[in-house]
Amino acid sequence: MSSSSRSPSASTTSKHEVHEEIKENDEIIAMLEENLILSDEELQEDILTDDEEKEEPKEGKSEKKKELPLPSPRSQLRRRSTLIKKEAFAIDGSKKKASRQLLILDDDNSNSNKEVKSNEKEKEKTKEKEEEEEEEETNGNSTNKNELKRKAIVDEIISTEKNYVEGLRCLQNEFVDVFFKEGMIDPKFKHIIESNLPSLVSFHGLFYEEMESNRDNISHVFCKPETAACLKLYIQYVSNYGSALDVFASPTLRNKKTCRNI
Repeated sequence: MSSSSRSPSASTTSKHEVHEEIKENDEIIAMLEENLILSDEELQEDILTDDEEKEEPKEGKSEKKKELPLPSPRSQLRRRSTLIKKEAFAIDGSKKKASRQLLILDDDNSNSNKEVKSNEKEKEKTKEKEEEEEEEETNGNSTNKNELKRKAIVDEIISTEKNYVEGLRCLQNEFVDVFFKEGMIDPKFKHIIESNLPSLVSFHGLFYEEMESNRDNISHVFCKPETAACLKLYIQYVSNYGSALDVFASPTLRNKKTCRNI
């Protein structure tokens, strides 16, 4: 069985079984060696006993039937000793075989652990790569959202300025100029009614064009020194606003045609 097909739990179980088998074989070999030592002692005792019986004089021999000769104790013990040694040799061979199996299991287990660690490293690398891609995607989405927000704000500023310029031109061309062109208001009040409206129309027209041409850096248009200077035009315009209302409220303008046009 290859290391790739053997799971770590199976390797651990087989390794445990091999250890148990080796332990059991060691116990059997120890028991056999003990029996072999006892057998040698018994052999010595039997030999001595047999020699003593041979030296004793035979008294009162009686006729007996011949019996089949039995193997001598020495022969029996030698045969028994041989069998024990063979069994011990066979168990020792089994023990060596089990040891080889244990080495193979250790090697397979080591290869399996290396494979598991390699797979874990690959998973970690894949996970890190996915996290980096996700982070890049998140940053990209965040950048896109910020760009969209900025574009919407810039569009709103420019659109507002465009509407304001159109309102100022309408006031100048369709109301103030018409009042004096058609004689609805005495020309002596022109400086009060008109004030510095033409300058405001000119300034905001240029201001709108600069914002359109500088969408990517619209803050630069607001920070220009001439922009701040032109905004001071509203000081004069606001100061004349009250006087202009007084002119429109005077009795000389209270005719139907004037009121209807206003």
